[in-house]
Amino acid sequence: MPGLVELSKRHAELRVVGLCKSENYGYDVGEKKAVRPLTTETYPAHVEKFRTDMKLTYPLAINDTGANNKAFKIIGVPTLVVIDREGIVRWASVGAGEHGLMEIVVDGLMKK
Repeated sequence: MPGLVELSKRHAELRVVGLCKSENYGYDVGEKKAVRPLTTETYPAHVEKFRTDMKLTYPLAINDTGANNKAFKIIGVPTLVVIDREGIVRWASVGAGEHGLMEIVVDGLMKK
């Protein structure tokens, strides 16, 4: 996540969005532990607190439908997806990914 913040600072026109699947648990950054249980009503506030605590400069959205999981064939969390200006998926990685590789992909796409 800090790498995504840095990458978005280098490329002002880059749009980074974190997409969260609605869950009944979360993570407390300050306490460094899982938070359970969370309800549908409390989850959005938890996500915003997480974003603030992590000092993320990009928005976090919440998806309840699972449509993105199907569309991008999500098999693990986190999954990073780079989509170009035409809406074509150019790179995807399950897990935190290799930061350097994602930077190469994004840097290359931003030059086009």
